[in-house]
Amino acid sequence: MNTSAVFGSLIGFLGWVLALTVLLATNADFATVLAVVPPCLFASLGLWGLLILVVDATRRRHGPASREAGLALAGGILFSIGILLVLVDALVLPRLQANPESLEMLRRLGAATSVAPWVRTLLLAAGGTLLGVLALRGRHAVPAER
Repeated sequence: MNTSAVFGSLIGFLGWVLALTVLLATNADFATVLAVVPPCLFASLGLWGLLILVVDATRRRHGPASREAGLALAGGILFSIGILLVLVDALVLPRLQANPESLEMLRRLGAATSVAPWVRTLLLAAGGTLLGVLALRGRHAVPAER
């Protein structure tokens, strides 16, 4: 993968954490910031790293314009967003609900403070299915020539 794609995807994976950090730092107590931001940051970095590894390995094996490369990218992104939504529901929202001022401030800014459970499930299912198809197809594929 080219450097621009790697750094662009990193910015995408970390953008929400940066925005959340700024919003919490200006409206919540420091304990809330410390409890919420590091796990979100490291989860995003880890999911980004896994996505880059999977997409890069798939592109090397099947070619950059292959269907498999598309499956890897789409499946990885959908699955990662699903995982991050689970993290937000399990960690961020309970802390925000304990701090009504921060929750109200997010709502005034137009931020969605909850997502229907079926959205998480759909993202996880779609991403997992695409990655599963990729795994099954990859077992029998002939590597792309360089």
